[in-house]
Amino acid sequence: MAELFEPQPKEWPGEVEKKYQRFEVLGKGSFGMVWMSRRTEIPEDENDDEFVAIKEIKIKDEKSEVYAEREISILSEIKHPNIIRMIRAYPVYKGSRVVVMQLARGPNLHQLVVKRGALGLPLARLVSRELISAVSYLHGRAVIHRDIKPSNCILACNALKPTENYDWTRDNAIWSSNEDAERAVREKRWKLYLVDFGFARALEKEEIDAQTRHLRNSILFENAPPAEKPQPPQSTEIPTTFRNIRDKVIAEDDSAASDDEALAQMVENAASKMRNTSFTPTNNIEDEIMGTGGRRQRLSGISMQIPESMPKSNKRVSHARQNIRSMSALGTKAYAAPEIRKKLRHKTEEDLGKENAALTECVADYGMIVDAYSVGWTLRVAITGVPPNFTLSEYMKERESVVLDSQEEEEIASLGCCCFFSGAAQPLVKVRDPSQIPREAMLLITSMTEKKPEDRMTVREAQLHPYIAGGSGEESYSPPQGDIPSSHGDPVVPLVCASALSKLTIKYHMT
Repeated sequence: MAELFEPQPKEWPGEVEKKYQRFEVLGKGSFGMVWMSRRTEIPEDENDDEFVAIKEIKIKDEKSEVYAEREISILSEIKHPNIIRMIRAYPVYKGSRVVVMQLARGPNLHQLVVKRGALGLPLARLVSRELISAVSYLHGRAVIHRDIKPSNCILACNALKPTENYDWTRDNAIWSSNEDAERAVREKRWKLYLVDFGFARALEKEEIDAQTRHLRNSILFENAPPAEKPQPPQSTEIPTTFRNIRDKVIAEDDSAASDDEALAQMVENAASKMRNTSFTPTNNIEDEIMGTGGRRQRLSGISMQIPESMPKSNKRVSHARQNIRSMSALGTKAYAAPEIRKKLRHKTEEDLGKENAALTECVADYGMIVDAYSVGWTLRVAITGVPPNFTLSEYMKERESVVLDSQEEEEIASLGCCCFFSGAAQPLVKVRDPSQIPREAMLLITSMTEKKPEDRMTVREAQLHPYIAGGSGEESYSPPQGDIPSSHGDPVVPLVCASALSKLTIKYHMT
């Protein structure tokens, strides 16, 4: 492996240059670059990894400096097995901050779905469990991520050495539902990491108090009287969080008088919803902030909607649209909860461009419940293979994808997971119809993606769901634990930095 190659690296602070040796570029974006590097000095403690990812964060103005400080402060206080770990950070140097992170080698969920489609059912369940565990922990520390999406979920291969090449595109177990895939999950071949806290927000107790109407018993504080913890429902029961839906079903259909009939109707409704729902913007401003406006364009072999670029002749970009673009990753694109998009429908560019209008005017009050929606859509994309801006039929037509039953799926996997289009061998892009999704998974996803916040399942409630906790006849699942308990009903422990970060947020009119 080449230790240094183009592009030429930006100069790091002397202490970083002395301590770390660059190996290769892992990623590049508007924030800067991420380098895989190797520590060349004696470790300071057990968390001082030999191979790391070093992230450069460009500091363009006071606000970008605050965002960097917020990300670093939050990462310095949180600790969970499925959240990327920060090792150290350095002060601003020549217009950038350098942050040393834990190295997670592997593709993100977006790359996996783009390449070959829906994940295999064993891996999809592991991803669901570990992502929900990570976000439940964040909510236990009064942190909302606000940018949960497939590209911010890395699937690391545990058996992979840092310098070893891993052709994940040929790892058939990722997309299979056979015994080999189940064995790989049991042997812990993979581990999910939630990354990119550039838009995360640490809340104070007072800020959470205003949200508790949507969080039910998910959030309690350290000094609150202890509550009896609810137990995971058995697979044959209707989970508590579905009972309001069940009652609604029975009210609308007198024939569905029993729990079994109501549950069957709920499953049918959920399947229809998953099969026919896609994200549709409501106006041009929503197009812009959600990144779905304009045209479809081929990107890495997949047809995805991307923001319409401004004409080259149009040099003037409104202050409002500059603000919107700079904040478009808050609940990115179609993964943003409806309550975030709702206020955009009533905003004009003039409203958004007013000098004294904080960006909070064009979004909802980012409560923890919005993360639940983003988690739900991320899991839906992983398990169906269909992006949120397509219905199943639209996406199949766009990509010449196929829906496979379980037997066909394993036959294709045994042949190397390729099929032939137009006389050329291409990787098979698999999508999964809701009828092929386990009932519990389908109900979980539809409950987490309810449009109304008061009807939506919280992330902590999701830990009790049979698809996550394990249903009747299954071994119960114990989620990974961080430095504090973070189950449904456990007390919330806000970060020490929350108060200082809130003052910065108010000072600079930030969200």
